[in-house]
Amino acid sequence: MKEHILKIIHKLSNENKKIATNAVVELIELGIIAVPHIIDIIRNQSEAIFNSIVATKQLCNVLLKINHPDTIPIFIELLHDENSDLAITAFKKLGQSKDQRALQPLLDCLFSEETNFLAISALGELGFHEAIEPLLKLADTILQEPIFANILQGNKIDIDDEDFYDGSLTLLPRIIIALAKLGNNDLASFAIPLTNYYCDSYSSEDLDIRIMATKALQYVVVPNMLTTLQSILHNEDESDEVHHEAIEAMFYLGVKETIPEIIKCMEDVNSELYKHALWRLYELTGIWLNCLVEKKKLMPEQALEWWQNNEYQYQKNICYRLGKPLYLPNIIELLENPDWQGNIVKELEIITSINFNFYFFKDETNEISLVEKAQKWWQQESYKFEAGKLYKYGKKQDISIIF
Repeated sequence: MKEHILKIIHKLSNENKKIATNAVVELIELGIIAVPHIIDIIRNQSEAIFNSIVATKQLCNVLLKINHPDTIPIFIELLHDENSDLAITAFKKLGQSKDQRALQPLLDCLFSEETNFLAISALGELGFHEAIEPLLKLADTILQEPIFANILQGNKIDIDDEDFYDGSLTLLPRIIIALAKLGNNDLASFAIPLTNYYCDSYSSEDLDIRIMATKALQYVVVPNMLTTLQSILHNEDESDEVHHEAIEAMFYLGVKETIPEIIKCMEDVNSELYKHALWRLYELTGIWLNCLVEKKKLMPEQALEWWQNNEYQYQKNICYRLGKPLYLPNIIELLENPDWQGNIVKELEIITSINFNFYFFKDETNEISLVEKAQKWWQQESYKFEAGKLYKYGKKQDISIIF
């Protein structure tokens, strides 16, 4: 069997994309039979074909897509594997499994410095409420540090100690995200001061903390959230990575007030941030604003002029998508475009709590498309969602608190 699998793996590097894609499908269709062989090949990268980071990534993705209950014990064993690719894949796989057997092994990894950040994410994905208390306990160990408590109160700190290390503080935004996925927002407000955390210590992780804290605002709804995101986007000294996450958080709010704020961060027409902002503006308004000008790039003042002329079409306290009050069937239809599926699956998960990549019906006998899965789910769950309202992980939110 290993010889057969190696032959298939050779096809992964074929220049013909169809052949490479079919190889991935072949491996997935082999199912659990292929799993130990793929693991062995990843672990022992002596095979000539396997001297490639790309090949490793492809095979790890294959492991994630093989769904069989008997794989759970295999991936539990891999949580502490010396091969980091396999260990990371194991955490991802167990998180997406929604299998009760994965809960305790992941909890056992939660308080280890080597595995805690992976365990946090996996427990959020796994979806069992039994993880809430341990996650809050881990957060409490961080909050008990006096200097961290000072930071989280929004106070400016002056640290010139080169040995100061705030690495554990990077866990807090990750915990906030995991808890949000489990329906708990007890710590969500801490994301606000962390978006404004700066430290001069050489060993500080302040940028990563700001990136993750801003990302956390995509998953929660907290007071002063819009003002915080405005401040981030107006801060010219902030990194593009943080600006990117702020645009995402604005997009997931979808209220009319986010549109001019995203427009204002489009100063550098040659930047990736410009392209990202333009794309999210289309997703909010349903209009390619760059089509307003000919043979040159849209400038922020031109987009703002368009907004001034069209703002009247948007109401307060309504979430918008493609220029209309957000309505889930309209988003589900976008899954038909393969190039958009990754972003749409994430968006639907944040709104509904369902990751349609890994969502199955008990009576499902044949593989159905993402669109069909989501449409079938909507037929059963539509009564829970109102058009134009703000939802996070299936729970209706009070839009008014963000202002």
